[in-house]
Amino acid sequence: LLRHLGERSPDTVPVVLTALADDDRLRDEIVRLGPRPDEILSKSGGLPGVAAALVLRLWRAELQIERRATLPLPELARLPYLRLRVRSRPDGAEEFVQMEVFGRVWHPTVRERQLLVLLARRPGRSVLQREIFDVLWPADDLALDDVDVSNALKVLVRRLRHRIMVEWLGLPDSAPARRAARQVLSNDGKDSYMLNARVDWEPVG
Repeated sequence: LLRHLGERSPDTVPVVLTALADDDRLRDEIVRLGPRPDEILSKSGGLPGVAAALVLRLWRAELQIERRATLPLPELARLPYLRLRVRSRPDGAEEFVQMEVFGRVWHPTVRERQLLVLLARRPGRSVLQREIFDVLWPADDLALDDVDVSNALKVLVRRLRHRIMVEWLGLPDSAPARRAARQVLSNDGKDSYMLNARVDWEPVG
């Protein structure tokens, strides 16, 4: 099947779910036919774990097809799922109404909301710092003349990552938990940030 799929649809990204994922000979044969080693999943992890792993890999596959690039797999046990509700204003602009994380209402601060809405427009893609500055701290806002926006963004990201760790991922503070939060809200290079999450936008009346 994998050989046939590779010949007929070479751009398809396969994910293999098998009870024999620990069989080295089988893994080598599967990799030889196209899938990467981290696209081979074991059925023995229990339904919640298998489902979370599948979601993470399918999300990466979507990004790879869209970007036509090979991407690393985030080191996350499960990919955050966000639903953002927005309302269209008479002037055509969108107004933020509510955010849910894993189906539960989550209340960001104003700055957290501005940053997350901006990043959630392009999940899995880099957003340059200068774009973030323009939205959160616009240059024509005279009240912000004395604000060190570079340092303000670092403080905001640090606080938001802590909330992601505790409130989104449900993890106690530890080095692995902080790494997981950095995978969700990542530095994609020196001057950009990226949100690794599945995002649904829901218009409301």
